Amino acid sequence: MKKMKPQLPFFIIVLVLLIGCSDEKSKQLEIEVLKEFVLGDKAQEQLHHMHTNVISSTGGDEFAFSNTSSPKNVIITDNNGQFIEKIGKEGRGPDEIQDARFKGFDDEDNIVVLDKQSAFFKHFNRTTKEVFSYEYPIKNGVVVTSRNLEMCGGNWYLGIQLLGESNLITVPIIGEFDSEFNLVDKFGGYDPYFNGRADIMNETVTSVDCSNGIVYTSHGKVPYIQAFSIKSKQLVGNTDKIPSSIMLSNKFEKMVTNPNTITKYLSEEQSMSLYLGQDDSSIYHVFRSDKGVFNQRRVLNDSDYFVAVYSKENLSYVGETKLPG
Repeated sequence: MKKMKPQLPFFIIVLVLLIGCSDEKSKQLEIEVLKEFVLGDKAQEQLHHMHTNVISSTGGDEFAFSNTSSPKNVIITDNNGQFIEKIGKEGRGPDEIQDARFKGFDDEDNIVVLDKQSAFFKHFNRTTKEVFSYEYPIKNGVVVTSRNLEMCGGNWYLGIQLLGESNLITVPIIGEFDSEFNLVDKFGGYDPYFNGRADIMNETVTSVDCSNGIVYTSHGKVPYIQAFSIKSKQLVGNTDKIPSSIMLSNKFEKMVTNPNTITKYLSEEQSMSLYLGQDDSSIYHVFRSDKGVFNQRRVLNDSDYFVAVYSKENLSYVGETKLPG
């Protein structure tokens, strides 16, 4: 098999520090680059077709990247971009994977991959080199939507979609799974923004604040964030400010598979929520805005990327900025 060249010569993660508002009306934030992250030569050689979802370990000293074309696997680096190890190999066997995009670190920094093609969670013990497989509950009508699998207190808290259910505030969107991925509880509910709108791109995006026992959620085409308590399973707050950089469209229609039909309403007209993140004091909502033109083959670098920031204390809007690069 011909070896594929790396998709990018290097990859940079920019860590940002919010240092104030330059425009009080729109609350545009200034940023300062704290660290430039560049993949080392060996890591670049291993990452021939990298997925955009990159996750960090519990201590923040390791990163996990996914290869999305053969050979599919997970590549671990340190926080300076130096290669540490390769996790998994492509195949259909009990210790192999066919899809590495959905992944997470457990509480001991082992790697779990949700392989949706084989319908199994694969747990890779990095110390013993054992691999454990657990059934994905798709046959029970539960779809996991989180790409970053997050554990808290021995259980996993993942965004879910219940097949056949509507986007109602009473329909659970968070699944609590035990260490063997048995579904032990469901809670949360769709954002009220869906009221009167169809279900285009309604996948739940999550970020788990384990220290404070909160799961933050958003959805693909929703400009708000909700906060749910892990203990009470109840809604404890939500944002009420739409960032000025988010593009909105009234053309909410059901997703279709025919490319000629999808161009009639342009799903790209409304910004797309990509990730939620947080630190000790703030919540970060990363979203993408496209050009309002449907392309069969998306070029991600042609899009604009932004981050909106909210206070953890009261979910108030702090500001937003366009991300460089």
